[in-house]
Amino acid sequence: MPTTKAQINFLRLVYPPVSNLEAERLIGDSEVEAILRTSNLYMIVSRAEAKFENFEFNEAAMSIEMDLTLGTGLTDHLRVDLLDLEMVRRHEPVEMNFEHSPKGFRLSYLPNDSASKIILEWSTTEKILYDRGRNRPGIVGLDRYREFATYELLYVGISKKEDSFTRLVKNPHDKRLRILTSERQKSPGAHVSDELIFLFFEVEPLRIHTMGSDSDFGADDLEPDLLIERAIADAEKAFVKFIDGRYNVAKFPNYPLGVDGLHGMGIDRYGYTLLENMTLLGLQAPFVGARDPVMELSNDGDFIFIEGDTATLMTAAEMKAALTK
Repeated sequence: MPTTKAQINFLRLVYPPVSNLEAERLIGDSEVEAILRTSNLYMIVSRAEAKFENFEFNEAAMSIEMDLTLGTGLTDHLRVDLLDLEMVRRHEPVEMNFEHSPKGFRLSYLPNDSASKIILEWSTTEKILYDRGRNRPGIVGLDRYREFATYELLYVGISKKEDSFTRLVKNPHDKRLRILTSERQKSPGAHVSDELIFLFFEVEPLRIHTMGSDSDFGADDLEPDLLIERAIADAEKAFVKFIDGRYNVAKFPNYPLGVDGLHGMGIDRYGYTLLENMTLLGLQAPFVGARDPVMELSNDGDFIFIEGDTATLMTAAEMKAALTK
């Protein structure tokens, strides 16, 4: 049996989703900037504005309760159990300061021997969905988080020479500006800047070699070239081809053929899946991402599959049906 090569490319967020308004506030935050600069693939998405309501901080019970709502009328309740949070367990604060607004909350305390506050917990409306999708300890409820984490896909882009933060946030970005001036609010009274959300991804390849007794085995099999830059460029084309954002002009009708992707690079089969518990609604089709809280890889996510000159979008249901035949 000859050697065959397959490569699964996982799309994973490097940071919680960030609204356009929040992104402006991150400029100059060196710690967050460093994280966002690890991304070279980004998406601009939109959804009705989310807000926190009905906060209740119970210091005796060590919990925070609130509602998360959307401008569409969707609402769900959640509780944050503070004793299950790493920073609270680590510092065991005697007194805590709780600040909140419709867009986020922060819990901090001031040690006796310090002039600086220590942040014990913080969240935005998007980060709470990000944390709930990872089954983070301490977050109870919010069982409808998948409905909240459903976004309209507007644009898929990559940054070959720089990084996603520089390309999308720090420098003027044509599509970002065009979307801001063209899109209408999705919920009454909302600002487009609050409803426009940025997703910063890394592409993580996994190469699988299948080898027979008569296969040649060389150094490239031990340390394979995972072609990460090509995988990033290829991922952009794959998601535009099958999901499609309204502001993507180039549609890549001949995908998987191309000069800078994975086609023709000696990989027999490859594909893309989204390791996030969210749904992208595009012009061509929805794409369901999925993340198992323990294993990460989940059978509940859709998959873009490429073999030779043929590319196919397979839903999780279609893949499960094929496996049972």
